[in-house]
Amino acid sequence: MQKHEFETLTGMTVDEVTFQHADDIYMNAGSLTKQDVCKEIKEHPWMLESKTIAQMAVTASDYSRKAARLQVEVEKLKAALLDAATLAADPVVWKHAKELIGAAKVIRYKLGNEIDLEPDDVEYICENIQ
Repeated sequence: MQKHEFETLTGMTVDEVTFQHADDIYMNAGSLTKQDVCKEIKEHPWMLESKTIAQMAVTASDYSRKAARLQVEVEKLKAALLDAATLAADPVVWKHAKELIGAAKVIRYKLGNEIDLEPDDVEYICENIQ
């Protein structure tokens, strides 16, 4: 990253030593882009005061973004599992779906898609309705 890029992206004017510190943070930022790193520094300028804390903050931000991407994938897999259970119409597949996704979500899915409830679905509803 160039010093002028850093200053443009953060809106900060910095000396060469501070820029070098910011560039070190960027170079060790894993999958974060320079825009991501500059955004983090702009939101948390204290990051430039401590290299160790800054690196920890950038790493945490990187992990947070990765976790968000993984959560999107998990939601897609849940949808695929519900679709597979619907196509299979097999109580064993529905049982696995309940274990992985949760009984309440599976029952809501069944109700929303007009799929017949199984006796244990009805039992779950009766036990959990207030």
